[in-house]
Amino acid sequence: MNLNEAYSKLPPILRYALAATIFLAALQLRFLALPVDAGVAFITFYPAMVVSFYVCGIRPGAVTVILSAATGYYVFIPPFWTFAPDKDEAIAAISFLITAYLTASIVKQMRRHSEQFHHAMSELQLGEVKAV
Repeated sequence: MNLNEAYSKLPPILRYALAATIFLAALQLRFLALPVDAGVAFITFYPAMVVSFYVCGIRPGAVTVILSAATGYYVFIPPFWTFAPDKDEAIAAISFLITAYLTASIVKQMRRHSEQFHHAMSELQLGEVKAV
């Protein structure tokens, strides 16, 4: 299966399950790679977000983003293992959410252009067949 078309070929339940699995893999990798207090809360969640948006679609990707933002803030931002609000530390979570929005917008636009390209190529191929 072509990764460009995976989001449209898989049933929604599998796309959401895959998005959750991508999140869990990123979380596991974060725990294995660095200690909780290393200071880079979202380092493994950024690639997970991009992969999830691209492979699973926008809505399942949003599930990955929500899980990643909540977990990153709760576990990896001081004070650790709490949702205690800290203005300075919340900037990392807000930056992650802004980046997620921009990534989703780019992936959506990329898909739109890809569909337009494939439609134009199909029309060109039909025109060549009729000309022959």
